[in-house]
Order: sequence, then structure tokens, then C-alpha cells
Amino acid sequence: MRPLYKLYSPATEDTDGLVNDATGATSPLTQLSTGPGDGLAHQIAIVSAANLSAITFTLTGTDADGVALVEAVTGPNATTVESTGYFKTVTSIAISATLGANTVDLGWADEFVTPTIQLNTYAQGVSGNIDVTGTIDYTVQATNSDIRTRADDGEFNWFDVVDATIDLIAITADVQFGLGPIPSGLRLKANSYSASATAALRLVHQNNL
Repeated sequence: MRPLYKLYSPATEDTDGLVNDATGATSPLTQLSTGPGDGLAHQIAIVSAANLSAITFTLTGTDADGVALVEAVTGPNATTVESTGYFKTVTSIAISATLGANTVDLGWADEFVTPTIQLNTYAQGVSGNIDVTGTIDYTVQATNSDIRTRADDGEFNWFDVVDATIDLIAITADVQFGLGPIPSGLRLKANSYSASATAALRLVHQNNL
């Protein structure tokens, strides 16, 4: 199997990139965009100087693999709250009650996940390396869920990869790693990053001759 190469270049964090200074009773909120357009799925930030904790924000969109995703998020209390889910796109933002004279911003945070990479579970092993530029804190994650039933089964069961020779959790530098036994899928999860950071992933399956 040919080596796989993916270069991830996340958009700069923009906490009002979806909605800027929304106010009043309109639902769904008028959006400036549906997302950063970087091909990654980000957690969504909801920001307000007011107490909006009595209001539920229902986010509708897609996840990193383009599958429908809906999440209800309790509004912030003079702070910032973030969605649990990672959204590649947000197509609708409904509010459960009026904002009144208060204002709120919504946008994408500096946490993201990549689309799922399907692995060949019949291979003897998988070797990979990740090269980063700029400042980024990331974790390698894997799943043993059935990739073929993604749309039917919902969110995969993801777990942090533990390599016998190197830590792949919350790392900030280049790494080289091996997987065996092989999970069905792999992704990178960014815990934080700065503007212009990138992560380049290369994977090679070690097949029987």
C-alpha cells in the first residue's frame, strides 16, 4: 500500500467567526459563515459578557467526517463555553429564549479533530510520523469502531494511543510511532494551537510479502 500523507493547516481561532454581536429574539441566529473551511472539525466557542446560562444554544451541522451532528450547549455566564462535539460545519444555531439587549458571539476555538483515516487491519503493522510547525499541542487517537457504518452508528469510540516507546498524548513536537495490533481508524486531536501552525502526518502499512 502506498504511503499516506496528510497536511493539516488549521484556520486561526476566531470566536466570532460564526456569529458576531447577535442580540434580540431571532432564532436561528444569523450567521456570518458555516465554519472556518479548513477541512477540520473544531469545538465551538460561545462568548458573552452577560449571563446567558438560562439559554440553550442548539448547534446543528456536521462532524469531521461530514456526518450530521447536533448538540445543545448551555449559554455562558459572563465567560466562554465550548461545545463538547467537534463541528466541521455549523448550519444552524437556535436559541431557546430571547437574548434581549444582551449580545453573544459564536465561533471556532483552537481545538480540532481531523477526519477519520481508515487503516488496513490486515497489515502486520502501521508506522507513522508527524512533523509540526509552529506551536501545537496534539494527541494521536484511534478507534476500533466499524468505519463502514459511520453514518448509521453515530460517533466512534475514540481512545488515546499509547505507544510502548513514546508518549502520543498532549505532545508538542515531531514524533515517530508504530501501531500493532492495528485499529480500524486514526485521527489527530489538537488540544490547542497558535496561528499558522501545521501538522503533517505520514503513515505506512507494513504488509505481508
